[in-house]
Amino acid sequence: MVATSEWIKSGDRSHPNLKLIDEVLRHQSTYPGYESDLQKLESLHFAGNKFNFEQTLHRVRESQRIYKGNRSHDRLVKLDALRDTLTYHGWKEDCNKAEDEHLRHEASVEFERMILGIKRKQALHVGDRTHADVQFLDSLSLTYPGWKNDVGKAIDLHKRGFGIAFDRQRMSEIQRMFEGDRSHPRLVALDSLKLTYPGWKRDIKEVEEKHLGISFWCVDGVNADYGALLNRLERKQSQFMNGVEDMSSMNPFQRQIVETHWTYPGHEDDVKAAKLSFHAGLYCHDLEICQIRQMIHDKDFGSHPALIKLGEVRQVLSYPGYKTDMERTRAYLSKNGYHWWSQNKIHEMIEGMKNKQHVYDGSNAAEVASKALAKTLDGVVSGTPTQVRRRSGPMRDLSRLSLAVPMWLRRKTTKRSENQFGCCVVCLFASRTHVFVPCGHMCACQSCSQKLMKKGQKCPMCTQTASMAMEVFLP
Repeated sequence: MVATSEWIKSGDRSHPNLKLIDEVLRHQSTYPGYESDLQKLESLHFAGNKFNFEQTLHRVRESQRIYKGNRSHDRLVKLDALRDTLTYHGWKEDCNKAEDEHLRHEASVEFERMILGIKRKQALHVGDRTHADVQFLDSLSLTYPGWKNDVGKAIDLHKRGFGIAFDRQRMSEIQRMFEGDRSHPRLVALDSLKLTYPGWKRDIKEVEEKHLGISFWCVDGVNADYGALLNRLERKQSQFMNGVEDMSSMNPFQRQIVETHWTYPGHEDDVKAAKLSFHAGLYCHDLEICQIRQMIHDKDFGSHPALIKLGEVRQVLSYPGYKTDMERTRAYLSKNGYHWWSQNKIHEMIEGMKNKQHVYDGSNAAEVASKALAKTLDGVVSGTPTQVRRRSGPMRDLSRLSLAVPMWLRRKTTKRSENQFGCCVVCLFASRTHVFVPCGHMCACQSCSQKLMKKGQKCPMCTQTASMAMEVFLP
């Protein structure tokens, strides 16, 4: 069996991604570090990660163009024009980071944000504070503890090309709360709770911090998530007063998590996290994760679509390490569930396992073909001239064998350009390069001629004893 480190190299690499790496990029790339980038490309192919494969392919091609002095890409033209206008401390480092980002993604919003940040840094450096966000920060009259630190963070975001709409709202609300204004609907709802259980003041502070967080400033008023936070405090108060937790206010999916009898390892932590969670939109997803973990623990692989898919793929896998890849995929599924943001990753992992198996199948085919050729070669060496001339016996076996060899393997073994004398009559793959003495038949490649001379010292065309096999050099 081919060694684990070799089967990927010797297997079926006819997939367009691998052909691109082997036949194009490996010959065209010369920039420093291209070897590691090509290795990453191959790894991404075997991971089934099509998106990152395309992004890394962009990096390889663009890095080679830049290495050759070609900076005609629109983003590089924009960056190079901007360089000539910069004077602030650290501008060279920022430009280098922007160029790295250009190489990282073919279509990069992040690059545009970085360019915007560079322009803003230069404007502040020369004393230009006319931007609306900067003018707003300059106009604030803040007195709450820590306001200078918050303003500094906002300025830093501005310099990095981000907007500060949330920070503007947050600082204004903190100042209002500091001055005693609790008129915001979320604070009114919080203040209406009658709490006496131990630790309620700490919980109130935590909810106030959530009120000031970005997740709640995307919407006005008391949304479902904030309502779940308030329900959690009410349940604590009910349990403190009655000795029993009232779960009637729980989301149905949340309640199902809490009330279901789970047995998989770690279910206690999952139930506790579900009780504390306030992301109402994720309760259904959290329930599915618990169910998947229970199925895997029970070895029930036929009740969930993702587990069924993995079971089907498992039936066709045999490459070295497939069990590790299968466990890694199940672990990812167990951790992230099978929701819209995790389905694509799971499909990529399955596709990666299929890609590995395709190459491994080709490696086995190559090994079988090699052994069959060696066996047939022994027959050719011991055959008679009559057998050879009539293409019976060993030579007929060779002809039949060649038809069973996959086209990718034939192409793989004929990297050298064939000369006008055609292919080797023994392997039927490589070019004829050697002539046998004294019969004069030029009918074998270098590898087969060496094997023939070691085994029986006979010409494969006429089986006449040969004193040597000489390589022919054409002018």
